[in-house]
Amino acid sequence: MTRCLTAALSVFGLMIMSSTVARADVQEKVKEMQSPADSKQFAMKAAEGGTLEVKLAQLAQQKSQSSEVKDLARQLEQDHTQANQQLMQVAKQKNINLPSDLKGECQETYQAFQQLQGKDFDNAFLLFNVKDHLKDIMMFQKEAQNGTDQEIRQWAGQTLPKLQQHAQHIRTVAQAAGMPIDVLAGGTTNDAARTAGSHIQGSGSSSDHSSGTGTSSGTGTGATGSRGNSSSSGASGTAGGTNRDK
Repeated sequence: MTRCLTAALSVFGLMIMSSTVARADVQEKVKEMQSPADSKQFAMKAAEGGTLEVKLAQLAQQKSQSSEVKDLARQLEQDHTQANQQLMQVAKQKNINLPSDLKGECQETYQAFQQLQGKDFDNAFLLFNVKDHLKDIMMFQKEAQNGTDQEIRQWAGQTLPKLQQHAQHIRTVAQAAGMPIDVLAGGTTNDAARTAGSHIQGSGSSSDHSSGTGTSSGTGTGATGSRGNSSSSGASGTAGGTNRDK
């Protein structure tokens, strides 16, 4: 009887512990999905994401079998390293201790990528960056407009165009790899240039890539992909506007 009671209490204790851990995991996920409450929280999130971007870009240069993915990864590493250093300088002036190592979910993501090989790695890397840069663009736009700290808000505004360039570059590489990236914008391969990235908002206008005479306007990124495109002239199609193909 005593043994049965002890066993029952042990099981009950494990159930309570499991429930507590599950609630903690949910709260962490909610925190991750929420927008930063102020510029300090934004800086913390930006630092975590930027560190992961650099680590994954370095890994992609080692593991990818695609020259296009490796070129993209080199550009991401270079730009995010520079942006991270600039953010660190701003945070240091404000006595904000930013994370410099991967922890929690970022560490788990990196470890998962370490186990992927070949085409699986390339596809996962591109898909991750499509999602991550869309999320970053939205977060950086909000901070640039409504941030509570002037210097951090200014850094976000200065960094945003690079993120928009990355989004276009990632989309171009993903399309070349045969990924149906256009469905994210509700379009098809035939009308890709007109519908890609319609929910990513930026500013400015850019020349159409096909002949240099078409225009794109409204809420586009207004920036060229971070890697040059030998088959186009002027700025490439934006990740957030509506292009008219010739």
